[in-house]
Amino acid sequence: MAALDDSQTPSDGFTAGSYQSSEGTISSAVVAYLVNGSPQAGTFDLTAGDVVSATETVTDSAANERVFSTGSVVVTPSVALANSVVPAISGTPEIGQTLSVSDGTWTGSASRTYGYQWTRDGANIDGATANTYTLVAADDGADIGCTVTADDGFTTVPADAVAVAVTYAAPVASGALPDRTYDQNTGVQTVDASGDFTGSVGGTWSVSGASASIDQSGVVSIPTSATLSAVTVTVAYANSGGSDSSAFSVTVNAEAPAGDNILLFVAGQSNARVAGNSSATPPTKYTDGSLGNVQILVRDETGTVMEQIAAATFQTYDVTSNADPDNTLTAWGSEAEFIYQLRQAGETRTVYVVKEAVNGQNLFEQWNPATSNDKFDYLEAKAARARALVPAGFGDEYLIWNQGEADANVGAGPSGDGTAADSYNTNFTAWFTALRSRVTSSAFVIVQRIRPLGYDAGDGVTTEAGWPRAWTIREAQIAVPIADGNATTIDTDFIPSNFGLIHPAEPWTEGMGLRSYAAVAGTYDATYGAITDTTPNAFTFTDQTDVTPSSVILSNALLIGGIERRSAVTVSGGEFRTLNSLNGDSVVSDWATSGFVDKFQKIQIRQTASGSTSTATSATVTIGGVSDTWTVTTYASAPSFEAETQAFIDQVSANGGGTIAGADATALNDFYVAAKATTWWSKVIKLYPRLGDEVASRLDLKGQSLSLLDDFADPGDEWVWSAASGWTGGGGAGVGATGGLDMRVNPSTELPQNDATVMVFYSALASGTQTELNAANSTTEVSGSELFLRIVNNGAARYRLNSGGNTSVTSGTLPTDVGMRAIVRSGASAIALHGADGTEIHSATTASATTAENKLHIGNRYGTYSDAQIFGAGAANSALSAAELTSLATIYGDLLTAFAP
Repeated sequence: MAALDDSQTPSDGFTAGSYQSSEGTISSAVVAYLVNGSPQAGTFDLTAGDVVSATETVTDSAANERVFSTGSVVVTPSVALANSVVPAISGTPEIGQTLSVSDGTWTGSASRTYGYQWTRDGANIDGATANTYTLVAADDGADIGCTVTADDGFTTVPADAVAVAVTYAAPVASGALPDRTYDQNTGVQTVDASGDFTGSVGGTWSVSGASASIDQSGVVSIPTSATLSAVTVTVAYANSGGSDSSAFSVTVNAEAPAGDNILLFVAGQSNARVAGNSSATPPTKYTDGSLGNVQILVRDETGTVMEQIAAATFQTYDVTSNADPDNTLTAWGSEAEFIYQLRQAGETRTVYVVKEAVNGQNLFEQWNPATSNDKFDYLEAKAARARALVPAGFGDEYLIWNQGEADANVGAGPSGDGTAADSYNTNFTAWFTALRSRVTSSAFVIVQRIRPLGYDAGDGVTTEAGWPRAWTIREAQIAVPIADGNATTIDTDFIPSNFGLIHPAEPWTEGMGLRSYAAVAGTYDATYGAITDTTPNAFTFTDQTDVTPSSVILSNALLIGGIERRSAVTVSGGEFRTLNSLNGDSVVSDWATSGFVDKFQKIQIRQTASGSTSTATSATVTIGGVSDTWTVTTYASAPSFEAETQAFIDQVSANGGGTIAGADATALNDFYVAAKATTWWSKVIKLYPRLGDEVASRLDLKGQSLSLLDDFADPGDEWVWSAASGWTGGGGAGVGATGGLDMRVNPSTELPQNDATVMVFYSALASGTQTELNAANSTTEVSGSELFLRIVNNGAARYRLNSGGNTSVTSGTLPTDVGMRAIVRSGASAIALHGADGTEIHSATTASATTAENKLHIGNRYGTYSDAQIFGAGAANSALSAAELTSLATIYGDLLTAFAP
């Protein structure tokens, strides 16, 4: 075979052989071609790189056959490899961007592959051998090129793309740096200008004006030793891509004469800083310049705490970046509103803020002035540093103190002995003494009294003993400032729904600032009421008649309103006890003839009735100078009550409720007489009324033993009782409040699937789309799957009772009068809603379903409850007829009327 190229065929290179045979003549010679080792038939094209050979099969006349082979040749290209259009680089030639290179255009008959090598100023870049390349800092200012090498297997040919010049992206300034105003001799002030620029990479910062300097992170330092009047400071950034600048003006006011500055201390623990605002968005009035010139002392970042304080500087106060300088930086306390109110009142002086507030700090140790290198020492050192930085001094000084929760915790006290609350008065007195001698002799101190929370070690309202500890601290926080003579106390109880939160946020913070300012302005008492008020509003205990001779009679429990601090109590002719209205009327202090009552506590009296019939005895209770006489009169002759009546009365007394006697006892007995004569009474399994007090209203009329149980997730979400309207959700209906009153009914076992009734007695219908009666599965923590009720004051409703689906009624359909609503399940496909008078007002064929729900709640334990107000509720293990429900509504309504306030 002769040489071949890819434009030829194998026959072009083949030359036939010459053959002879000793046994005959040559009869045939057949040629076959092999390409890359495989026989090829017919006409075919060659490709550069193919290996070609031939065989010739020779046959003679004697039928002898022999095969002869040629050598092999490699097919070469007929057109040589060459570049006709050089490769091209595309992409943005800026650091961080990615360049791409094209292969270019090539001639040559052979197929080819391409290799790539990127170059920096003509030198190969290690590892840059792809058709793309991401520019790095080392490429700044260089010409970046790429050599594309084509390889067809026979030869390699390089071609160079035109190199591109690389720079950084040019910086861009938004020009949004705000103007700054400082007081003279307040140290070097800093402005972080980097946030005003994008693309500030790979270059250098520069600044001009006001003798300012700048570091290479973009922080401008401005001395305040000389006065300046709107001097322009220009900040520039330049890199290989270009430059841009942003300007702002700096004014340095002449050093204030003595007395023209305000020093504001903020001290305490978490609710001084206020921790609840750490991730909140501040009100606009704190960020729009309304606060005026406010400076805050910020510690240095190196050394011990005391060394950091010694090097601290005043910086412009900013609620978004440094208002909480020792903690998260971004929380702000009541000082913001305090300063805002100063400005609204026309105060223009510079306010210097010194803050020492860290979570969980107690008074018996961490804030104890005798404890070295702790909070009081830090406050003292900060005060000294502030006075050194502002040698002109301060005309007015204030201190806001918010602390005490840590001393109310379980076991709080030295070595965990639990004495911190009882010692708070003594410890606070010592703190004030040290404050006056070591920190400030003249500051007006505003003590923000802690809220009446029942703290435990986990900051939860879980221990009854926690409430008295908090009340003890609250009283000390009024008494000690009074003794100081240049201090006062403000109330922080103005949002009761946050009592369950250890760290509330806005609007509570703002409210504390408002009240703190009012204390300084002298308007607190007129606006919010005197914190020292121990005189209650007039109160009246309900006299009782027809009581049993020689029996111990309990009065109704009264919430004592109108007092702000602890008020003295005396009782003649009986005894009193105090109950915690914030904790289910749990007992705070037990029976005594003298003592005290705190805000949010109830008073209950007891006396022993005369041993004679038709005889009155009385007990007189005096609270803060206001008195009421409570009279108890024995019956003329022993009443004859139903067994259920007496059992109910006895259980209420055993549960701590007021004694039911006289007309109330008669009304209760009348109820039982009437109810027991009906057909529905035997079918009812639970029935809860609204009676004279909360204890009686919780007790089941049917069994006289079980009471409604509070069942809620968060304090504040519990249902609250009142004599006028019964039960109302306390957490704010429709805003995520979850909780209820456990009716002690197990729907899965006590309410037959196709034969049951539930009743709710409304004092006000709901206004929204939440529910007010729900069954629940306490295991899966789901409410209302098969049983719930919602009655809306626009005539709409939705209900289920052992149902697999909703029965819904559109607005304007149903009556909107208050009173009873009953769901009756009377068959597998029969469900109905009955109205206030017991008659049917809606029905449906909604199919019944089995239920796994094991609790029945007034409210909604695992979902949001409505704003309905409810006298009571009940359940029956049978489908009550319309006539039975009419009877029930009438007899139950008579009982409500008898006990109406």
